[in-house]
Amino acid sequence: MLPKYQPMGLTDEALRMINSDKSCTTALMLAHGSGTMPAVNGFVTGLAETGITEETAPESYKTQYATGIGKIMKDAGYRTVFWYGGMPSWRDIKNYVLAQNFDECYCASDFKYSGGNSWGCPDKTLFEQVYQYIEGHPAQKTFHIILTTTNHPPYTIDVGKEGFDKNKVLQNLPDDITADNEKIIELGHIWYADMATGRFVRSTEKLKPDTLFVVTGDHAERFTFSKDVDDKTYSAIPCIIYGQGVKKDWLPYDATGCAMQLLPTLAEIVGKPNMQYSSILPSLFNNDKPVFNHKFYA
Repeated sequence: MLPKYQPMGLTDEALRMINSDKSCTTALMLAHGSGTMPAVNGFVTGLAETGITEETAPESYKTQYATGIGKIMKDAGYRTVFWYGGMPSWRDIKNYVLAQNFDECYCASDFKYSGGNSWGCPDKTLFEQVYQYIEGHPAQKTFHIILTTTNHPPYTIDVGKEGFDKNKVLQNLPDDITADNEKIIELGHIWYADMATGRFVRSTEKLKPDTLFVVTGDHAERFTFSKDVDDKTYSAIPCIIYGQGVKKDWLPYDATGCAMQLLPTLAEIVGKPNMQYSSILPSLFNNDKPVFNHKFYA
């Protein structure tokens, strides 16, 4: 999404949301950690990544974290649903989130699909399932976390069949990315993830115009550049808040933040009037101090 890489057309859907009048975004967002499970733990517990691996702690299945997103959103009056494009046995994710204030959890094993791999179902399948759920519960206030898996090795989606323009990428390839076929396929999966997300957002906002979307990443791209790049290019993740009623000036043009702040930010946007909640860090709207993750502060 950074300007240098935009001509390749890999993130046009995300850029459409960023450039919309009904969105705000950060200039720099730090991830919960360096992998997917630290990100899941960050949202589920509301705690910073310290290597504790909360999903393995017996107490995580007995009591709930007061700072977790499930607790916050249930207190705000929402039914909570967790969606994962992989298998429920991975890190015991299904039992874990159900023990932590999520009312429902659906994984790849719950769907019929083709074209998947060892990590689970294609993103399009996952988003179709979420859309069908929303369509089938028109009056229900629901908070969904959707964790996709396609933008991940072994990169088995036929992205050309899905519409990926390989020639456009090759014609606009920056000098820090090699032009070998393996790398182009990897770029194609970034495009696919963006395309699938964008289609879901477009269809869902037509179905329910008051839906609020928050688009972010579990961790930065594990991408091997041919030349050194700066820390922002190598380590930052996106943060796009998009939907009816969102204003550009909610965040300054140079806003920085970390993933832990998304929990209190959502509480401030959709919470009940005078609702109290627990959070280690303030929301993105009250960001007057440096933020941090396992490796950086900004």
